[in-house]
This record gives sequence, C-alpha cells and structure tokens, in this order.
Amino acid sequence: MRHSTPTIEQQPLAKAIWQVSLAVYSQPGIKAACLALQSDYRVRVSVLLALMGLPLFGHRALLMAEMADVLTRANAWQTAVIEPLRGVRNQLKAAAPVEIDAGAQALRSQVLGNEIEAERQQQVLVVIDYCRVIHTALDEAEPTANVANALADSGLNASRYFDSINALAAAQSQAYAQLLEAFGQAHTPGRLA
Repeated sequence: MRHSTPTIEQQPLAKAIWQVSLAVYSQPGIKAACLALQSDYRVRVSVLLALMGLPLFGHRALLMAEMADVLTRANAWQTAVIEPLRGVRNQLKAAAPVEIDAGAQALRSQVLGNEIEAERQQQVLVVIDYCRVIHTALDEAEPTANVANALADSGLNASRYFDSINALAAAQSQAYAQLLEAFGQAHTPGRLA
C-alpha cells in the first residue's frame, strides 16, 4: 500500500494558521478593520494574519532582519497572483454591462474564491519561510499555554511588519487595535484547538 505524504498546505501548522485567520476575520468588525488596514496602509492582510497567528502556536517573534527574509516570497506572490486576481474582481464589479450583470457577478464570485485561495497559499509561504528562518518544524500546531507572551509576540510581529512596509502609523490605528483584540479573543481556551 502506498502512503501519501501530506502536501505542505496540509501540514498541521499551515492549516492551523489558516483556521485562526478565518476565526479572527469572522469576528464582528474585523473584516472592516482588515480592509481599512489594506486600503489606508497597504497592509497585506493574509500576511499580517499569519505573522500574528504564528506566536499563538509557540513560535517566537521575528527579528527585523528575519522579517525581510520571511516576506520575500509572500510579497512576490502578492504581486504576481493576488493583485492581478483582485484587479480582475474589481473590474468585474465596475465595468460589467447591465446586460451581463448576473453572469459577471457569478464570475466575480469565482474570482473572489480564487483570490481567497491565493491568500491561503500566501500564508503557506509565510509559514514555511517563518519556520525555516527560526528553525522550527512545520508539523506541529499545538496552541501555546503562555497567552500573554504569545500575544506580545503577535504584536511584535505586527509592529515589525508595519515597519518593513513603511507603515508604522498602522500600529496606532483603531483598525489594528481591533485586530489585536480579536487575536486575544481567538486565543481563549479551546478556541484554537
């Protein structure tokens, strides 16, 4: 019998980070907060969610020099895949003639699904490169018991990410405060398991 090796996106940590991202994003007001961070500060939301989620599973915060290394492939993926998909989705919303509006809306929904999948794949790249840089395994995804330290490291990762994209003001925004609070709520006992 042939045993298949799980693909990297099936590894427990990559799956756990995506699940945390979905849990945080689904909290009231967080979608709007993430969109504000994206539009006001050019934050790559899926990257930020992954960077903030990894400490919840016991991974230390990145040093500033490590942040650049972790972001290289995620940024390239953003430019090559996510932004073009987002552009097509936005064009479908803005430019569809009324006669084909229903079909264009269906197509827009399909493109949105592809864009979300591309963001999930971007998070996989962040997880892989994060673990490579800090020399930890991809196959473990146990939530940490040290919530205070994990949330502090989530905040450090966010601050260093904002610094790396020249958006330090994002750290002072109401949108970021909401996001940080949502991570605290996501890490309540039993929510990450």
